[in-house]
Amino acid sequence: MQKKLLPALRKAIALLERHGYRYAVIGGLAVSHWGQTRATYNVDIKVLVPDTDYPAAHAAIRSAFPQRARPHVPANPLIVDAKEDQHA
Repeated sequence: MQKKLLPALRKAIALLERHGYRYAVIGGLAVSHWGQTRATYNVDIKVLVPDTDYPAAHAAIRSAFPQRARPHVPANPLIVDAKEDQHA
């Protein structure tokens, strides 16, 4: 696993668990964990949102990760792209 991604992963997991969200780590980090080396530069997490309350989930995630990772892409109500501020 990319060690530099650990702080962002830990922060995201702490946030999701604090709010009671069920989640799964997916993408390059998950593949690397299972033994297939794959360089990645991001943390991908799939979240089960209770009662499809997407606005509440979006607000909770955005409160911890206010900066968008892909501001050039139109916003999607089902996806939260977030950038971890390494200097915060």
